[in-house]
Amino acid sequence: MNVSSPSRMDSGEGLREGERKGASLSQPVGLNPDLAPEIFRKSKMKPLSLAEEASAAEEERRAYWRVLRAFFRTAKGGGLPKGVRFTSALLAPYLEASPLHTAYPLWIPDKETYAKMPGFPADGYQTVGMLLEDAARAIAPGEDEGAVLKANLSRLERIIRLKLSVAGEAFKAGPLWEDAAQEIQKELQLKGVEALVFSGDLNKLQKQLPAGGMVVPFSQNTPLNLLAAFLEENQRDRTEKLRSQLRPILPALRDLVAIEKQKLPDAKEAGQLKQGLDFAGSFVNFDALSEVLPDAGAADLSKSRFQRLEQVLLVLEGAETSLCGKSGLMALSRTFHEKSVFNWGQQFGAATLKVVEPGEVFAAAAVLFDESMAEAAQPLKALRIAQLELENHYQPDLHDDWFVHFNWKMFSDEEMALCTPVVLFLEAEGLMGSSLQAFSQCLASNIPVKIVALPEQGNTGKGMAYRPEPAALAIAHRNAYVLQTAALDPFALLDGFREGFVGNMPAFFYLTSAGVAGDNTGDKGYLNTLAAVEGREFSGVSYHPGKGPNWGSRFSLVQNPEPESNWPTHSLEYKTGKTGTASEVVAFTYADYACAVGAFASHFHLVPPRFWHADLIPLAQFLTLSPKENASKAPFIWVADQDNHLHKAAVAWPLVEIVRQRLDFWKYLQENAGIHSYHAERAVEKKAKELESDFQKRLAQVRSEQQTALAEAQTAAVEEAMDKLASALLGLDLEGLSFTGKTTERPRPAAATSAPAPEAQAEKAPAPTEPAAKPAAMANAAPAPLPAAPVKDEAMEVDAWIDTPLCTSCNECIENNGQIFQYNDDKQAFVANPRGGPYADIVKAAERCPVNIIHPGTPWEKDDPDLKELVERAKPFQ
Repeated sequence: MNVSSPSRMDSGEGLREGERKGASLSQPVGLNPDLAPEIFRKSKMKPLSLAEEASAAEEERRAYWRVLRAFFRTAKGGGLPKGVRFTSALLAPYLEASPLHTAYPLWIPDKETYAKMPGFPADGYQTVGMLLEDAARAIAPGEDEGAVLKANLSRLERIIRLKLSVAGEAFKAGPLWEDAAQEIQKELQLKGVEALVFSGDLNKLQKQLPAGGMVVPFSQNTPLNLLAAFLEENQRDRTEKLRSQLRPILPALRDLVAIEKQKLPDAKEAGQLKQGLDFAGSFVNFDALSEVLPDAGAADLSKSRFQRLEQVLLVLEGAETSLCGKSGLMALSRTFHEKSVFNWGQQFGAATLKVVEPGEVFAAAAVLFDESMAEAAQPLKALRIAQLELENHYQPDLHDDWFVHFNWKMFSDEEMALCTPVVLFLEAEGLMGSSLQAFSQCLASNIPVKIVALPEQGNTGKGMAYRPEPAALAIAHRNAYVLQTAALDPFALLDGFREGFVGNMPAFFYLTSAGVAGDNTGDKGYLNTLAAVEGREFSGVSYHPGKGPNWGSRFSLVQNPEPESNWPTHSLEYKTGKTGTASEVVAFTYADYACAVGAFASHFHLVPPRFWHADLIPLAQFLTLSPKENASKAPFIWVADQDNHLHKAAVAWPLVEIVRQRLDFWKYLQENAGIHSYHAERAVEKKAKELESDFQKRLAQVRSEQQTALAEAQTAAVEEAMDKLASALLGLDLEGLSFTGKTTERPRPAAATSAPAPEAQAEKAPAPTEPAAKPAAMANAAPAPLPAAPVKDEAMEVDAWIDTPLCTSCNECIENNGQIFQYNDDKQAFVANPRGGPYADIVKAAERCPVNIIHPGTPWEKDDPDLKELVERAKPFQ
């Protein structure tokens, strides 16, 4: 991850928003290039390779797995081969990629730098890489200028990194630039004109680089280096804030004291008059003037006020020394002091350092705090009194007694920020041991002491599955600022210091910068620490009680890689055979961290490829399965040797249990951060079930309403069809119809020769009334045949239709046939053309409709061979 920070030394301006490339507390540091692009110079990485072997015979494999399962249960009979370097496969390529492109080394300005450069930003820390680039750009702004120098800036940075890595401690900037310049000239061995030009450019570069300040590498002392830098920054900031308050107050207060002095009873004496008006000595008789001046009124009141103002002025004139003369007041455990290789006197030169016995560190810090606050109360009280006096609001009968009892508990946050911070240092192991009660009492007392704890170098859990977590204990007190973080990103750590040291609250900083003792500097130390963060061994945690009233607003895990996941995952790419390549997604677990730092070597066992089997599963997957599912399985992680050959290393049960408990603690942190919260997920699940139930009820109601509407529509359609049929029948001439349904010929009328017999007339049915007269042509013409009766099926034909208001706009019918079905303006379907496609499309659409609102009606294609089947399929939807 490129966490370097561009400088603005040429202009003296601070870093613009978004310009700093360093991570902040809201940006995680990790291996994942999606989260943190360009962590390392990947072009120099050595690729991983996987050897291929034929599978062993079944009997041989069974015998091997009996041994492997015995190792898994007991952690005996295994272990990584000695004399060969093994590490997590995800870290292996980076070991050959030195130098890593990180924020280290970091240049930290000193007091002289700020004094020489007015306006230089208080947080003007810069990476050496960006410092070199800015300086080269300043002396050679043109593209063709300083070509050799610019081409070798990375080489110069590498030399500086190497010198710092070997030493493992901070260096003064000026001498370091000189040593690096001499070294690069030896390496390049340039000749002739090129050597002269390069030497001249290098000399200009050295003059452009700041001579003051310190260059800090990544080492076990990095957190302390950064804390020392912050305390100096804080001291400068406190001093400037105090000066800004005193600038308008001191002159006004001096004038007020002079005025009050003239009101005192002895102000009319000849000596006092002469002292105040000596310019008029040649023409004024001061003895005579003192006798004729009246006595001053309220002499006691004026004298009391004058004494108060004079005392306030005296205190405020020395306020800068008493309030801001020290960068910090520190209590240090003797064992911690003796174990550390940190130059306390040099780095904390502006602080007061008190080394005490381990069991007395909290008591010593309390004494330092009480003394410091008592001293700070005097100038802060004087500042308040001066403001009241200048505004003419001071009331002796009210304020005199109040200021007698003025102490640190009455300080505002702004006033507390002006005070010298009290800091105590100790090892985390002692903190959770003999000092545990004192630690808890210190936080519970709400005294704004700042506690800094560092883990014992080389401690990788010591085999404890459950172990004390000091940050979790500190957070449980709820009133203290808590930051647990690695020093991978100096800018994030400095931001944490700025948050925790401000305000009237205790603070606890649990910091680390190296994974294992003896190998914790430079790139190797950086990788070890990165592995601790990735493997959830040392997760980043921040808790700020001032962020809001709710827990969720105070607690954060965002600085961790993939905070939503159990473990960070990465793509493991490797070569197979001579030309093949492969890749797979691999989780980085605590076991990967343990392997990377060389811990628990006896708990790993290399499994030869010929014995690989489906029961050999990744450790991250193993942890997700039940004991019953895992009965026959063995977990493994990918490891690589010093030649970058890949291996599967089985992990023994005791280490698996430690991994499981680190994951358990990580899930505890996730729950506190609101990630995968059990209660939240239960609430979501409950709400989802309620919504599903409401949906099903509503769907049943809609279907019921739909069936009712369908029945009513069918009834209305039948009634309409019957009405049409009845109308058609009533309009027919039924005279030619017989009961057999056959048409008969109407008899012709007989000639009127004689009247029929009465009996015959009586037997005949009454004839319909005839018109009085008919034309002769009609009378003699043959009667027209009756129209055929309408066929019942044709009379009952019903076109397809849709309950359009119930449409859910699912697109099923539209996608099936866009000619038959279309959307209206409300994007609800209707039948645009019932004959726009085959009847089969209508039936298919009805079957696919999720709310069953398509009614196919009767088919219009009589010649469809599948007509009978389609009619049957359509019946449920009519």
